[in-house]
Amino acid sequence: MYKYDIIGKPSDYSDPNNWLRIPNPDKMGHKVDIIYLIGTIAENVNGPDICDINEPTMRVAETADYDKAADIFSPFCNVFIPWWRQVDGTALFRLPPEEVDKLQYHEPRTDVYAMLDYYFEHYNNGKPFFLVGHSQGARMISIVLEDYMLEHPDRYEKMIAAYRIGDGMTKEYLSRNPHIKAAQKADDINVCISWCTEGKENASFYGLIAKPDCVCINPLNWKTDDTYASADENLGCEMPDLLNGTTVTMDGFADAQINTDRGTVVVTTDKCKEYADWKSWGEQVKEVFGPESYHGSDFSFFYYNIRENAVLRAKKWFEKYK
Repeated sequence: MYKYDIIGKPSDYSDPNNWLRIPNPDKMGHKVDIIYLIGTIAENVNGPDICDINEPTMRVAETADYDKAADIFSPFCNVFIPWWRQVDGTALFRLPPEEVDKLQYHEPRTDVYAMLDYYFEHYNNGKPFFLVGHSQGARMISIVLEDYMLEHPDRYEKMIAAYRIGDGMTKEYLSRNPHIKAAQKADDINVCISWCTEGKENASFYGLIAKPDCVCINPLNWKTDDTYASADENLGCEMPDLLNGTTVTMDGFADAQINTDRGTVVVTTDKCKEYADWKSWGEQVKEVFGPESYHGSDFSFFYYNIRENAVLRAKKWFEKYK
């Protein structure tokens, strides 16, 4: 039994229209899958707190690049990206964080659980998989790990790792969920990997993303202490090209060091400052993310290091279980 009752009727995941990306069953050539939960996209100021599955402001992502993070894994994984009823982005600014958390357990959770059931029943076929999510998607992965996977241990044991990025993972969460293990090094498996990216100006700010008493791992050196990783260790960034509406591969310019008091990853190079969240999203985001947040670059800054790391963890999974 799940910890909380399922609320509402789930969306239909036999309908391909409810998937942003789904592979052709006859062309799933990889031995590993990735399920990617996108971050907050829906932003309808006149809409409900939880969007409809066909919300136009969310579906515009079909022509945007919101799934770019999943392409980190696409060279060696079959990619599954569902649409799901999210908490509307405008609600994040008008509701207290605890109210946003409660909404996640309503229709958003209902849809994601239904999607997982459909995926495991029709597509998985015993393959190992990654769970990956950003921001609101990462928060949903936290719910999946503590609730859904606890009820499905046979499915959970095939999870290579969960990259739940852009939402602080607290020590309290890990303490009450002893079956969830935080990653400690580059090649451990069946673990949860987490970080939020920020600059030094965020050092005293706590908001929707950065929370007190969090743990994380450094996405350049894969250590959990404050060992500094220079930009020389960065294998490459994949950054937005705003003029062309796509992304561009760049030499790795982001460094990384964990602020162990905050449980966040801090970047300090001058080039990073060009991508501060408020410069793309407006001054108002400082109220939610802080004065020097790089929430939008959690994957982009460390793109090719993440890919290398995921390959390593998949290799370790096969070495252990095959």
